[in-house]
Formats: sequence, structure tokens, C-alpha cells
Amino acid sequence: MYELGDGVNVGATLGFDRSTGDFSLVPLMRAAWTVDTKWRVEALLPKAAEVSHRANKWFRAGMKSELDFSRFHLDQASYGVEDLYLEYFAIKAGPTLNVSPVKFLHIDLHAGYAFLRRISATIDDGQPGINLYVNAEPAARQIDLAPAPFLAVRLWMGLDGEPQSAQTKVN
Repeated sequence: MYELGDGVNVGATLGFDRSTGDFSLVPLMRAAWTVDTKWRVEALLPKAAEVSHRANKWFRAGMKSELDFSRFHLDQASYGVEDLYLEYFAIKAGPTLNVSPVKFLHIDLHAGYAFLRRISATIDDGQPGINLYVNAEPAARQIDLAPAPFLAVRLWMGLDGEPQSAQTKVN
């Protein structure tokens, strides 16, 4: 992360993505704006964005939006199809809470509404792009689910993400 001044930090990296069937590198941009000691705006584009308020050292609340994508390989012996995958995609937004009883242990609660939810059955046939499993019944190839509320709980260990004092400043 590079400090641009006035509490604004930016950075860029590469991430791995398999949403097209192959591992590919995806550019990611991270930006964080520490408005004051309590308020922070963060984004990891194109994945997520969050505005949060730190009430004290162990409690933070905010609003978050994110893209959620998961891809699961299905066993050929069970389904009779080689390289069959089940994919899930959602666009979600809602309030988030983070409780940190100690500096390295965190519990995240994220609730809200999933505006778009889609499940697809795909085949990884070595060709670029997403290939719907054409031998499945048409209704099973891609299912658009109704928007719905959600609740996610995550327990994780690591530094709390507060700005570090040893950052590089860009003039």
C-alpha cells in the first residue's frame, strides 16, 4: 500500500480467478481512506467495498457490498460426467460487524440482501470461456435464484488491518 496523503492509501496486485474455467491472473486494486480515527472507507476492486466505523479497539460496524463467486468440481463417479462444475455467483450488500476480542482473533458477521444469485452447471472442456453443461436439462444448466436475505459468519486470525506506521509515502 502506498500512502498518497490525507489518509488515502492505494495498492495493486494480481489475484487468481477460475471463473472462466482456467486459472487466470486478475488485476486487483485496493484503496483505503482513513477519514479520521473512527471512520474508514475500503475497496478491493472489483470484489468488495466497505464503509466502517470503529467504535473501539475491539468493535467495528459498517456497510459492505461484494461479489461472491464459488466453483466446485463434481465427482465423475457420482455424476457420470468428466470435468463437471457447479458454480455460484451473487451480488450482496448489507451491514457488517467485526468483533476482535484480542488483536489477532476476529469474528465477522455480515447480513443483508443478495440482489442477484445464479447457479450454473458447467463443463471444463479446455476451451476458453464458460461452457454450460449442454446435456443437462435446460432448467438445470443455469438457475437464476430469487433475491434473498443472507447471513455470513467468519472467524479468522491475523492482523486487524489497521494502517501500519511503516508505509511508503508517494508525493
